[in-house]
Amino acid sequence: MSLRMTRVQAACWITGVSVVVAGLVIWCWRGIYNHDEVQHLHAAWLIWQGLHPFADFVEQHHPTLWYLLAPLAGSISSPHRIIFAARLFDLAMISVLAISVLRIARRLYPTTWGFWPVVVLMGSSLFLQKQLEVRPDALMNVIGFAGIALWLSALAKGSRVQAFLAGLLSGLAIAVLQKWMPIVVLLVLGSLLSILLPCDARGRRRNLIDLTLFILGAIIPVGTLIAAAFLAGWGEEFLFWNYTFNRFLFLRESAMERIPLWIPFLNLARDSGGLVLLGLAGLGVMARGWGRRHDADDAIVRARLVVIVLTVGSVFFLLGNRNLYSQYFLPWLVLLAICSQALFARFSGGREGRLLRGGAIALVAIAAVLLSMRNTNEHQIAAHRFILNGTRADRPVAISPPMHPIVRFDTPYFWYNGQMLAGLYAEYCRTNACAHDFLAIEDKRWEEMPPDLLYLAVFPTRMRFWPYRWQERLEAYRPLNAPGFFVPKADE
Repeated sequence: MSLRMTRVQAACWITGVSVVVAGLVIWCWRGIYNHDEVQHLHAAWLIWQGLHPFADFVEQHHPTLWYLLAPLAGSISSPHRIIFAARLFDLAMISVLAISVLRIARRLYPTTWGFWPVVVLMGSSLFLQKQLEVRPDALMNVIGFAGIALWLSALAKGSRVQAFLAGLLSGLAIAVLQKWMPIVVLLVLGSLLSILLPCDARGRRRNLIDLTLFILGAIIPVGTLIAAAFLAGWGEEFLFWNYTFNRFLFLRESAMERIPLWIPFLNLARDSGGLVLLGLAGLGVMARGWGRRHDADDAIVRARLVVIVLTVGSVFFLLGNRNLYSQYFLPWLVLLAICSQALFARFSGGREGRLLRGGAIALVAIAAVLLSMRNTNEHQIAAHRFILNGTRADRPVAISPPMHPIVRFDTPYFWYNGQMLAGLYAEYCRTNACAHDFLAIEDKRWEEMPPDLLYLAVFPTRMRFWPYRWQERLEAYRPLNAPGFFVPKADE
């Protein structure tokens, strides 16, 4: 297939991309709020108010995104507009991710147009929704794949500057969210294997130096984050909630109910089945072709091996999670889309090629339909308006996401998923040493600044979102006409 487009083809692509972008903007405005979006934007708002993460309120993620979003969350009073603006930022970042995917695809198959993997990626409603929702995973994905694209370029050209910059980007992705650590481990492993391929000793030594520079570059942002946390006075709390507690929660046995693995993979098949099939087929073609690698130059062979290791190895890290949430699939979906480039290179012309390209475009249409069928945010907007009208800006509430209005302070330290998180923290402390008694902090705050408004999610399955020791707290409150909302009896 020619890498050049006619004017008609260019006009068709511009029109198609414009329609897709317009549809995504509409989703950003009316799509239902996810629990995590409100959680992260509220953390950003609290930081803008002068509070310290982990010390003043519970969190289990790296704080980089909150500090980036803090000016946005602090300068807009409407929860709906805060979420919409943050989603538009994620939408803009998808274009950066698309450029990285295109560059990696062209690195693997230089004679094939690299935009088709981007089309395949846009054919996943799961990818589109989770990449647009406001959470660290989205920014991690963008920065991380920019680092992979730059590293593959460095591996081919032997550029030490590119190798170091690729490491900086990879480390920055980890600083945004620790989930990128396994990807970096696999990237280093795949690169080591590629360096061990038959080549001249001088080239191998050059690549090893580049890999060392990559690792050093990756250490800098992570080390900076940890040093900044300790300088700010909440370093111990940061390490506890992000690593000690999360390891207990997600990787070891705890009382937390485990999601059966077949459920997230069934959802993956429903929302991204076409992408997964094309990606796995492309992975097979790439692996088979790598075995007959005499027809490609060394740089292409090395790049393909790295991508194969990343794609296959990611599956084992996914399976190692106690609870596999949909957003955990984001890096793997991007890798599968990149692998699909092997199919477009293998079937670049003829009837098979036309069917393949038509199928990729059809996937985008299917993803658009699936996204349009998602729930909308009208009831959440109404709930936020009710909460804001019934409370003062300087008074706390006890409301878990996604009902939390973002721009209100909290009584609980365990302000989200309080019943679950505080209970699991208590379980951890029964068998392990806990330097900080966060349960005592929780009780003290309920005594000193009880909430003006309390919300208990009306769905029984959402009881884990209720405040810790809610039975005792509820004795001082009376219900409102709005289901699930309570105010102090003293207000009667």
